[in-house]
Amino acid sequence: AGNVLVSNTDAEPVPIQAVGGGNLPVKPGPVDLTESATWVAIDEETTSETAEQVYQCPTGRRLDITGGVIVGDGGAVVEVRDSDGEKRWLDVACTQTRKVPPMSLTAGMKIYQRTIDAAETARIMLAAKIVNLDGSEGYVNLTSDSSEVPTGGATNRAIFIAAASMPAQMLASIRADGGDVRAWSGSTQLPCVALVVTGVCVGWYVRFPSFSDSVDDVYKLTFDGVSKAEAVDSTYGRNAVFAGREGVYPLIYDPTGDATFPDWSGSGNDGASTGTMTDDDLVSTGMPLGHGIDFDATDDNIVLPSSLINNQTELLFRIRFRFDTLLNGAKERTVFYDTAPDKFALYSDGDVYINGTKVGTLAISAGVDYELVLSLDGVNCVAVLDGVQAFSTAFTGGVGGSDSTLIGGENENINFYRFDGVIDFVEVGYTAESLSDIQTTYKAENDPDSFWTIEYL
Repeated sequence: AGNVLVSNTDAEPVPIQAVGGGNLPVKPGPVDLTESATWVAIDEETTSETAEQVYQCPTGRRLDITGGVIVGDGGAVVEVRDSDGEKRWLDVACTQTRKVPPMSLTAGMKIYQRTIDAAETARIMLAAKIVNLDGSEGYVNLTSDSSEVPTGGATNRAIFIAAASMPAQMLASIRADGGDVRAWSGSTQLPCVALVVTGVCVGWYVRFPSFSDSVDDVYKLTFDGVSKAEAVDSTYGRNAVFAGREGVYPLIYDPTGDATFPDWSGSGNDGASTGTMTDDDLVSTGMPLGHGIDFDATDDNIVLPSSLINNQTELLFRIRFRFDTLLNGAKERTVFYDTAPDKFALYSDGDVYINGTKVGTLAISAGVDYELVLSLDGVNCVAVLDGVQAFSTAFTGGVGGSDSTLIGGENENINFYRFDGVIDFVEVGYTAESLSDIQTTYKAENDPDSFWTIEYL
């Protein structure tokens, strides 16, 4: 039977042949439950007949499985493969629970699970410890450069950290979905959420408590390759990252048909795509998120709820975009537009309108990535383009009306009103922000090599 364990007189398990499988990957020594290591609990479930990777042991690590079980309501298959893909161990649970013997996995080895039939469920539960063999502590330090922080500093910043900026050792260790990454300020855990595009983590949003303009701040990312993402509505989950916002939209989803673009703030103000967008309109970009939606100047829109932007005395609106083509006439190629004319709009000539009044003009060119923040405090409207204040205009009151806001242009059947380009992120809040806060977020996300020192320790 595959769950039989043979030991010598020193209680050291020795390799045995499991039913249908191979030898144990590595002969483990006695289990020391008091050893200083990263202890993890692996608990994964699938209904797929295709083998899915549960864990991969990275370079410089060893995974010691102290015990566990395989559970299947019909047929659950668990395999261990080496770095060449060869099976080193296999066992099957058919309606009964099967024990997993102690074993050690070295760098490159992977655990897979699958079902025998699609109508069945396979589950593996393991207790294990991750041992560092390379002398590292197994975490990443993020140190901000205080000289890059504007005078006055910044507080409560939800900032995107790109996976591409992380050390190779970290990327080789984390889950594919990045859900095991946790953020810390000293011993205090911070809200953190992974951004996943087509099954692959492209980075994380972390809510940082503060950045000083005189002292470098040090934060930490930990990871174990096993832990799942914090629950969306938990203390450290997605909603907590964007607490205080009313609508947050990373445009990283397949927009085909009437696709939903979830509101990451937890306020429930989901957006929805309209028009003839397909999965091909989710494209790679050079913007911070690495992906965005390509609008083609025909009938493409993402519609935000009518109650989101209108009738707000204070308003923060952030959007990242790039025009592929411009038109020279006034009020053409709109990036965003309220269905009531000029209630809230940006045109390709750079004119910004609120409540039918042009409040300022931006310098816009085709083929350039921009980040625009409009901050209204009931007295003034401030526009910040790429971290630089573009204009500040006296503006009392807020955005009036009761219509929906369209991301990607006007909804009339007039194509010169439509946006032609890419947008990757939209954010809406009801509290105006300081210039220092806005500039800090822009710098950290758009010039991470200058803002951060990133070290694997």
